[in-house]
Amino acid sequence: DGIYRFRKKSGEYIWLRMRGIKKRLKDDEEFVYYTITDESDLKNTERRESSLKKLYASSVEAAKLVVWEYDPASDTMTFGSEGYTAKRCRELGIPSVIRNVPGSLYDLIPPQYHEMMRRIHSDVMAGKQYTSAEVMFRPEKSQAPLYLRISYSTVTDELGRPGMAYGASKNLTREKAADLQYEHELE
Repeated sequence: DGIYRFRKKSGEYIWLRMRGIKKRLKDDEEFVYYTITDESDLKNTERRESSLKKLYASSVEAAKLVVWEYDPASDTMTFGSEGYTAKRCRELGIPSVIRNVPGSLYDLIPPQYHEMMRRIHSDVMAGKQYTSAEVMFRPEKSQAPLYLRISYSTVTDELGRPGMAYGASKNLTREKAADLQYEHELE
């Protein structure tokens, strides 16, 4: 049993899985049966998927995004465990899993932003494909506040119910500070 790669005359590769079974007949005669399955499509799909995962990971790193999965059925956020997301969560003291969303986030967000959090949560629960909001985030009272753009892309089932949502946050703190300084200079 094994998977073998062959090169065709065209230079293209094909992947074949070969399985053999040896059987003995009553008169001590032996037969070997082979099944050969072309697994090229499967291998090519695996290669493309691996390439897309690398592209996604490098894009998240370059954009300095914190990413997570949100499960609407359990109201649970699970943050990415690698790269920039994991690093930023450690720096801010954010656990890798947050339950009871959005309620458990209200302690980290000033009251004037609660309505925006409720709105994007409602959008996800309604199966809206994309939603976002800009909020202030303060994981610890001793930390300076961060301004974040929180975005969700929702995946729905055939009935339009949310099955999973993918979240991302972009730190807008520097842009907000620059805007405030500019407005102050205009006064």
